[in-house]
Amino acid sequence: MSGLQTKGSKILVSTMMITTMATLAACTSNTTESTPAPATPAASTATTATAQPVATVKPLDQVTLNIVFPGDPQPDQATVNAAIEKAVKDELNVKLNYTYVPWDDYATKVKVMTSTGGNVDILWTHPELLAQLISSNSVAALDDAIAKVGKDLKANIPDYYWPVVQVKGKTYGVPAAQIGTAAGYTTFTVRKDLREKYGLSEIKTLDDMLAFYAAVKKNNPEIIPLSQSNTSFDLNFKEEFVRGLPSGVGIDMNTMKAENMLDTPAYKKGLDFHRELFNKGYISKDVLSIKDFRAAFAAGKAASVIGDLPEYNINARTVSAIPGAQVEFVRIQITPKVFQEVTTWNYQSIAAGSKNIERAVAFLNWFQKNQQNYDLLTLGVEGKHYVIKDGAVNFPAGVDPAKPPYLPFEWIWQNPKFMKSKGTDVKGFFEAYKDYDKDVTLRFPAMGFLFDTSTIKTEVASLDSVNAEYGTVLKSGTADVDKVLPQFKEKMKQAGIDKAIAEVQKQLDAFMASKK
Repeated sequence: MSGLQTKGSKILVSTMMITTMATLAACTSNTTESTPAPATPAASTATTATAQPVATVKPLDQVTLNIVFPGDPQPDQATVNAAIEKAVKDELNVKLNYTYVPWDDYATKVKVMTSTGGNVDILWTHPELLAQLISSNSVAALDDAIAKVGKDLKANIPDYYWPVVQVKGKTYGVPAAQIGTAAGYTTFTVRKDLREKYGLSEIKTLDDMLAFYAAVKKNNPEIIPLSQSNTSFDLNFKEEFVRGLPSGVGIDMNTMKAENMLDTPAYKKGLDFHRELFNKGYISKDVLSIKDFRAAFAAGKAASVIGDLPEYNINARTVSAIPGAQVEFVRIQITPKVFQEVTTWNYQSIAAGSKNIERAVAFLNWFQKNQQNYDLLTLGVEGKHYVIKDGAVNFPAGVDPAKPPYLPFEWIWQNPKFMKSKGTDVKGFFEAYKDYDKDVTLRFPAMGFLFDTSTIKTEVASLDSVNAEYGTVLKSGTADVDKVLPQFKEKMKQAGIDKAIAEVQKQLDAFMASKK
């Protein structure tokens, strides 16, 4: 799980300054059209400079940037917009207009809005959505605009984030410098007070975790050891790329070969572990029907809950009302290497139909330029929306934390260079979060690879259907692995997994060849 799963007139003062300086240089060197001043007695040692015409710069016409994001409108967006518009008046001269689309409708809505020439400039995108918008020519390539007015984007967003938004040598978005995409771990929030009560040492391995669960079941049988739903727990014991590929197909990052994941020992190892949890009563017998996997832990009815570091930061606050409850974050490495399938899931793209592509890129560049600009967009107006106390961002006095005055989606444009710790963070969270990806030793060599399903649509649909019937049940732990896995494999073979593997390999090889 990831902390949420997420995309003109010529402008900029630098461009105008270049024009101004070029004009002045031309005027200074054009001596054939200058009339020398009359000589004076002092002219034997000095000459009077000829007055030169003063170049003027035409102010930019004001434009409105229409920004489309998922979710609900943010509190006091208008006040922040006004402050930003004032700050960028001389440099960019833009007005900001936000449209928020419900999560469930977002992908469908933005496809329509961008394909019909709707009033869209900047929009949030993610891997699958970006691939679809690129294939329909609905988003713009930004390379020229970034070269002209995006120097701070390139300077402040590290190079390894950019391949995920680049297709066939063109850049279709500005990536968030996201933290926390390192994979090869399984992560939990654990009741530290219970672990210490049982006299157990810090949990570092899956065996340690099983020992903790056994102690919970023995000493506190009214508490479920692990709170999870059918879809929240997915152990991956192998470095593989699976997002966006047909069900059951993976890419071994070490060999760069497409393969049937169901045939790998790593896949069965994960299923066997889930089965053990279920058989020993460490997860709910009703796991298939649980929708909110966090609920039991928040209510003090579970000793641990699945989730990454940002989830832990939330979980620690939710259990604070439980007498004596203390929590800790547990991260167990389960693959030989810590890897990254992608460095970021979240991008800001620009609609191909935008009339303000360069101005939009300049705005994205502006708030990644320095701390002051980033804070204004991310935190709001200091004193009104936030205050700095003890080196952390806090709400002003009298503000109800349940009703924040301004709380935008920083993850859409996140940049660790400018991020600040929050007063609501659990102790040690911010430092751990910033270091989360430091142990990565393997990044997917084909980062930015997007699988085109159009050639095997029938097989993809069939594989998804079989996976929904067998795969989710197996991963819940409720099915006999030795009995059901062979049936699953056979059904996937009949659905065309071999053809899908071959097509993935063909496209992957072509993608790698195009990078040489």
